[in-house]
Amino acid sequence: MKDPDSAQFRNVRIQLHAMSEDKIICGEVNGKNSYGGYVGFVKFIASPENNHIQDTSNSQQIMDASNAGLDRTCYR
Repeated sequence: MKDPDSAQFRNVRIQLHAMSEDKIICGEVNGKNSYGGYVGFVKFIASPENNHIQDTSNSQQIMDASNAGLDRTCYR
């Protein structure tokens, strides 16, 4: 995040990961860009070991796979 203090969260929840039974946090986050404007909510997942924010700016296969994993874990 360019301005972490500007972060807005919604739909945040704790759930168990389907494969490992570890607790994870799922939700959506919005933040400001370099120009000071909010960019829109994107999905995120976080755990003590890892975190990921959905990449909406890139269509590379690795990002597509990572985004699919986020959807499968949090947004079934």
